[in-house]
Amino acid sequence: MTKLYLEDFFGDDLSHAHRPTNNRLETILSHFPDGGFDRVLDIGCCSGFFCFGMAAHSREILGIDKQIIHLSMAQASAKRHNVTNCQFREQFVEDLFAQEPDRVWDAVVYMSVHHHMVGKYGWDEAAKWLRKIWDRTESTLFFEMGQKNESVNRSARAHWWNALPHGDPVALHERLLERLPDADFAIIGGSKVHSVTRHLWKVTRRK
Repeated sequence: MTKLYLEDFFGDDLSHAHRPTNNRLETILSHFPDGGFDRVLDIGCCSGFFCFGMAAHSREILGIDKQIIHLSMAQASAKRHNVTNCQFREQFVEDLFAQEPDRVWDAVVYMSVHHHMVGKYGWDEAAKWLRKIWDRTESTLFFEMGQKNESVNRSARAHWWNALPHGDPVALHERLLERLPDADFAIIGGSKVHSVTRHLWKVTRRK
């Protein structure tokens, strides 16, 4: 049986979901404007939980991920439930931006991915990628990342855990988000992951 990272939005496979996440979806939707968003990007969409949850409040959604087994589940769910405004691609965000250099989105969901970028590039280079993501975001960025204080199997997650700096996670995230121009940000929620709370941030463009 496949170990799901996120539960299935439509109710299948809930019994073996690795990380129940409906509370995060409810928090995100509570910060959508009344008319929703036209264009949404979900970076690291997994099996499409957030995409499907936002579908009724968005004109078009693109979900990208590199785990083909999860993407296949998302694509099958979209077809089975006739969700026509969600598209799913097997793609890194770096490749998406290279292929579509002028494309922008009203809102971007970038959750539980950035620590992997830190593991891949290092803290400062990953921060540059966060800036690139922000440059493609016209209104709102929903941001969450892994933390150094999580009780994890460090040998299995050494690629990102070792690369994260020590320090208070909130203070580190604030300094990271302060690098984004014309950005206001605040914690709007959080969820228990590896025995600690991963904070969910809302980043908006300063008027």
